[in-house]
Amino acid sequence: MKEEIAATVFFIARLAKEKFAVELTSVLFENYKSHWYPENPTKGQAFRCLRMNKAQTRDPVIERACRQINRYIPSLKRRKETQKHIFNKTNTVCHTTIMSYKRFFKSRITCVTG
Repeated sequence: MKEEIAATVFFIARLAKEKFAVELTSVLFENYKSHWYPENPTKGQAFRCLRMNKAQTRDPVIERACRQINRYIPSLKRRKETQKHIFNKTNTVCHTTIMSYKRFFKSRITCVTG
């Protein structure tokens, strides 16, 4: 669990270009501690997903970390992206981006395995 959270924090901190990694780590540990099942890695996976889309430009977990350090972090979603998901799985962190180009959608998945 520690490696996956560290990879997620690194990824989000790099995107936001801010130094709130310590608070984000604390919030993620608190949020995920009762939803982590090493013996059944897919259980709790949806709960551990950080989502950003048009309606929600920052995930509530990231919002909470920002509020606790009194910092505003702009949207982690780039302009042409319609959705961005960061999945925390046991031994893996995956980043999915869905881009829209007029009527067409393009999806990209990047995974970091520990």
